[in-house]
Amino acid sequence: MTTAYKVIGTSQGGVEGASKVTGTAKYAADYTPPGTLYVKVVRSPFPHALIKSIDVSKALALAGVKGVLTAKDFPGARVGQSYRDMPVLAEGKVRFIGEKVAAVCAETEEIADEAVALIEVNYEEIPAEFDPILAMKADAPIIHENFQNYIGFRAHPPKGQTNTFISTALSQGDIEKGFKEADRIFEQVFTTHWAHSGYIEPTACVVDATGPKVNVWISTKVPFSIRKQLAEAVNIKPEDILINIVHCGGDFGGKRQCMDSPLCYAFSKMTGRPAKMVMDYSEELLAGNARHPSVIRFKTGVKKDGTITAIDAEVVYNTGAYGSFAGGMMRGAEEMLVSYKCANTRLRAFKVYTNNTPSGIIRAPGAPQAFFAFESNADMIARGLGMDPLEFRRKNSVKSGDMTAIGHHANDIHALECLETAVKVGNYGKPKAKGVGRGIALGIQNVRGSETHTFITMNTDGTVAVRNSKPDTGVGTLTVVQMITAEELGVSIKSVRASMMNTDEVINDSGMGGSTGTKGVGMATLFAANDFKENLKKAAVQTLNWDASDIEVNKGTITNKKTNESMSFPDFVKRHGSSILGEGHNKSEPTDTTANACQVAEVHVDEETGRVTLVSLTIVNDAGQVINALGFEGQVEGGAMQGIGYAMMEDWKIEDGRPITTTLGDYKMPTMTDIPVLHSTALEYPAKDGPYGAKNIGENVNFLVAPAIANAIDDAVGVRITELPITAEKVYSALKAKKR
Repeated sequence: MTTAYKVIGTSQGGVEGASKVTGTAKYAADYTPPGTLYVKVVRSPFPHALIKSIDVSKALALAGVKGVLTAKDFPGARVGQSYRDMPVLAEGKVRFIGEKVAAVCAETEEIADEAVALIEVNYEEIPAEFDPILAMKADAPIIHENFQNYIGFRAHPPKGQTNTFISTALSQGDIEKGFKEADRIFEQVFTTHWAHSGYIEPTACVVDATGPKVNVWISTKVPFSIRKQLAEAVNIKPEDILINIVHCGGDFGGKRQCMDSPLCYAFSKMTGRPAKMVMDYSEELLAGNARHPSVIRFKTGVKKDGTITAIDAEVVYNTGAYGSFAGGMMRGAEEMLVSYKCANTRLRAFKVYTNNTPSGIIRAPGAPQAFFAFESNADMIARGLGMDPLEFRRKNSVKSGDMTAIGHHANDIHALECLETAVKVGNYGKPKAKGVGRGIALGIQNVRGSETHTFITMNTDGTVAVRNSKPDTGVGTLTVVQMITAEELGVSIKSVRASMMNTDEVINDSGMGGSTGTKGVGMATLFAANDFKENLKKAAVQTLNWDASDIEVNKGTITNKKTNESMSFPDFVKRHGSSILGEGHNKSEPTDTTANACQVAEVHVDEETGRVTLVSLTIVNDAGQVINALGFEGQVEGGAMQGIGYAMMEDWKIEDGRPITTTLGDYKMPTMTDIPVLHSTALEYPAKDGPYGAKNIGENVNFLVAPAIANAIDDAVGVRITELPITAEKVYSALKAKKR
């Protein structure tokens, strides 16, 4: 890592770290305004059923109950980020087990729980479908009638009644010509499972609608999106809502939906008191938003020398009962093909309604599923040709200037540099003991766009207050803001105080997501620092009577080139006698800048039991300029742990629409004892549009782990696992089948 800067590239602890470890940091559930009422909900026991009647009389008669809500209180109201298909409370019918049917508010949680049990709902079960492939068939039960009429729906699905509500198709070249040119054709099918974000803080919100401004405390990564969702659900202006920024106890993509805030708002307006709802973890694992399961098919044509001539890919994402919070999936499907060259390709991707728990966004939406499939497919082709998977990737990986398999010109590509570094550090070609294997996975991710604001204020005592509008979900964006401010203003990092802003303080912020945090806040902070320097220069003309043409502003100092008089920023501000401000606004679109990554996994497989031990994981990222070395390692190690859990352990089991994994103990996320030796390397090829050349790394660590492990298992014992998670039972069965 380079050390061309005083602060940038060093290791700094998180701004919020002290408050979190001392217990003073406040989360949504910590806010209980005076008079707060508690909200609980009735959830459907059926995956697909008509609601014939709801009797709330016994609940309303219970002492301490202050109100009950059903769908009739929200006629036609639906929520979603842009596409709104989910009712606030089930209207007419339920579409998954756990869907909210009615809600109560009471003086205590215990009374609310008791009241929920008193509500009587009469259902009539109707046919359900849980398999996305079967749900796509013409004779499948229709889960959403006329979903094309939902507000915000802009896609072009097949005509008529269907459960395939969003599809995309990309192609280039002549796919049939490509297959005719092939010496071999390989066809494979891969399946992936449900997975939960695994955040420790469950969904929580508090709404106080008693004043002129609706105050909301909610665990979220996208406060402006939440404000918009809530406003649309309850038919008020977004400007009438204040989302107060609170600490977020883990996100990993999942906390971008308004969830229960419309209910809390309605109860607060009904009663004139604040209302609060906190899901317990059984509810999270019943009705939260999981990573989409998928079925992915490939038909690939190759020449004898390994040249890919044709790729025909089909990706089916099981979105569950609602698609309101499942954006970005298609991008993940597209990105799996970006790493490779192929003149003739066709990609078809679908999102399909089923009567399962609604799926949502988890770190790198759509990509962990797609990369597991494609990088496994690449190894299977190489081995089918009798070719080393490393050589197959060397031959087919894109370089800058190449056309990718989805028809994009590849720019700023350093995939091969990542590949060569990973195989060297990971000892890919070194001799191995019996039962030991090594596998490669290669990936590229494009940089997304984002919007954020930063305000810098240097006070007369030399301290600096810097505020940013993007919520820090624990990944260290506030620390990035603090470090860049200290670097640009030439002050001690200890003198910089960084904090977050609420939704009343700026016009808009895109929130966290898509690995845009460092780039977004970094560029906004650089703009704010430059604005500060301009304002400093203007103040010098006023206070020191310097001629503007004689003033030179550098990092930390202001100088009169004519007189050679110079002073530090803090000394000048003290002399000026009042604070000096700087404002930065960054609104960027997606670019062709890419973040490249490669991983090598080493495993040991016990052939008697099928048990797989992940011995080591080598992770190489083209990170551009690393801003915070400590934060970089935290991102790498955290992403690796999530990838390991997704690949080998975590399995949110749902049978016939009913979640049977209802505790984190059953879910089995990895702990420290499950972490292998990690080798992390940062290659620094600066981006043209990132702060100091920094690139994104937050997502591309976790989506390469599963294919690297699957490929290593095949290398170790010659069996291929095509279904996640990779368990000892699956490996043992494959070994038995191989012996037969």
